[in-house]
Amino acid sequence: MASEAATCDGETFDMILDEFIRESLVRVTEQNVASRAHIKEPNFDTLYVRLTRHYIDGVAYRPVLDIADVNVRENQRGRGIFTDFLDRVREQYPVLHLYVENVMEARFQKHLERYGFAVVEPRLDPPCYFLPAKGT
Repeated sequence: MASEAATCDGETFDMILDEFIRESLVRVTEQNVASRAHIKEPNFDTLYVRLTRHYIDGVAYRPVLDIADVNVRENQRGRGIFTDFLDRVREQYPVLHLYVENVMEARFQKHLERYGFAVVEPRLDPPCYFLPAKGT
């Protein structure tokens, strides 16, 4: 079922994650073209992602789901909503590396580290986090 997503200046709004990944995966892996979208996801106020590549310690990783802006609804925080999201992405798309940008909250930083993410570019403040794809 296709979503009723709108596009403005190359940016897609209100897209379903599965549709976004399906449509963007070929572009980023074969054509090296990044995609970005505001994702419509239950229990999230904001979920802005990119499917792209990242260079980490001189190594190019592709495809990377770059989570650029995330905000779980206030009344849903602390209930595992983001963890469930990560679990689902890792299960359904094991080829995706995950990158979370500019994590400002110390509690969220600790959560990502417990999940297995590593800090990249430690001189950045706030830090960014990376988790390689399954099996890499």
